[in-house]
This record gives sequence, structure tokens and C-alpha cells, in this order.
Amino acid sequence: MNYRIVSTLLFILVASFQSNSFAESDSPVVVELFTSQGCYSCPPADEFLGELKHQENTIALSCHVTYWNYLGWRDTFSHQFCDNRQRNYQAHLRGNPGVYTPQMVVSGRYGAVGSRASRVSRIIDVSNEHTPLQRINLSINSDEIEISLPKIDTNQQQQLLLIGTSGSHFLPIASGENGGKKLHYHNPIEYVSDLGSWKGESKTLSKEIAGNPNIKEWVVIAQRLPIGAITAAGKLTLAQ
Repeated sequence: MNYRIVSTLLFILVASFQSNSFAESDSPVVVELFTSQGCYSCPPADEFLGELKHQENTIALSCHVTYWNYLGWRDTFSHQFCDNRQRNYQAHLRGNPGVYTPQMVVSGRYGAVGSRASRVSRIIDVSNEHTPLQRINLSINSDEIEISLPKIDTNQQQQLLLIGTSGSHFLPIASGENGGKKLHYHNPIEYVSDLGSWKGESKTLSKEIAGNPNIKEWVVIAQRLPIGAITAAGKLTLAQ
């Protein structure tokens, strides 16, 4: 047996298992889409999120709400976490007209109709220029995810959230406003864990993630309490 070849193959396998997916010189931007499979006007925003997720340094999250489930179709990704999060944003975002879908929130600071691609793109540019985020580095060690937090200057406590998403889906919708259609969904949130508060000091922490085989991407965000601007974020994309 050629042990040099075996060692090289093992290294390639480990390297392909995980990727932080960020250019070293750029800061991340977090785009959260509040959507629903039961929302007739949401599919264009869902498709746009699929485009955004391929942009370098973009963390794209699809947060499916429950409040349209009564229209005749229960969203398969709907999560009460998303309802609560969007309502909390309502009080924080300036000029926010209320709770609606599809809504995109950029880095916890700016809100817009999620299907208005040109406006959202401009907001992303403004966010990158004026309120850049610090990068959080993630890695996997056995059944744990290791999170390396940078030092940031802040006088406000941050909440740390670990979020797991399940990649891309092409699903038939049997009833409701989108009944009879087959639609694309990208990075629906299917796991959330509160990692506690953070005061901006440089540190490393870990969290067990065993038992989550459907997760394709892990995301950590640091956000001003109780809910506000996101100050740091990172993602780890697992091999497909």
C-alpha cells in the first residue's frame, strides 16, 4: 500500500468536507427572507434568494413563517421562531410597514420587499460600505462545531445564534394560493440554538451538532440584544 497516496486522499476528503466560503478581504452580509409556501407573491423572492446565496460573502437564510398556514397549505418549513423574529424586527427597522411576506432583512438593519431585487441589491451595497460585519470562523471537529469569535469594539451585549439550513429544495405545493405549482426554496432554517450573550471579546466556543443529518450549512450570527443590528457572522457549508 502506498501510504503517501492514502494520506493525500484523506487530506483532500477532509478539505472538501467544509468551507467557510468567504474571501479573506471581505466582510459577510446576512440576508434573511421571511417567506411562506402559502404566499402567492413569494416565489420571485424565493428565486432571488437562490441567486443571492451564490454571491461571495453572502449568508442567505430563508425563514418560513406560520401565519399563512391557515390559507389551505401548511408550509413544510414553517417555524414559530420565524414569526417571532419577524415581529421583533418590526419594532426595530425604520420605516417598516409591518409584518408581511416576502420581506428581506439585510444584516438586521434594513428591510425591503424581497421580490424587489434591484432595491435589495442596493441595500446590500450600502450595508457593505457603511456597516460592514466582522467575520466569524467556523470549523467542525468530530460531532462539534467550533466557533472562533473576533474581537469587536462594542458597548452592547450581543446574542449569539447558531442556525442550520438544509440547502435547496424543489417541491410540489398541493393546495393553497400556490396549489399545483412546483417551487424552489433555498436555505430554509431548520435548526436554531441560542448560544448565549457575547460582549465582543475574542474567544472560541463549541456546540455539539450530532443528530442533524439534513443540515447543509451552519451559520452563526452575533446580533445586538434584544434584536437589532447584526455585528458579526460566519457560515460553514458542508460538502453536498
